[in-house]
Amino acid sequence: MTTTFDAIQAAMVALEPLTATYQGHRRDFCAHELGFDPQGREKVLVYQFDGTSSKGPVSGLPAQQRWRCLFVAELDELRSISGPWQTGSNRGAGN
Repeated sequence: MTTTFDAIQAAMVALEPLTATYQGHRRDFCAHELGFDPQGREKVLVYQFDGTSSKGPVSGLPAQQRWRCLFVAELDELRSISGPWQTGSNRGAGN
């Protein structure tokens, strides 16, 4: 496991929001699940509450469309940010 993986895991336990750059977009998110894809690459399921994606700003999207599955290795400048833990209406925190 990478140090980024470990940092995400610690944020999940502490229910801390994170920010990072992913594929050229700043993303503010709460990590919900952490694991590996079938090829063994580290991945994280997040609820993105601010920032942008390839589809534009997430602020205009319904809660159900703010879920993202990201490759951990592609997260740059990852750090914790202050604010409340957030999740979509179709999923509970910690699930």
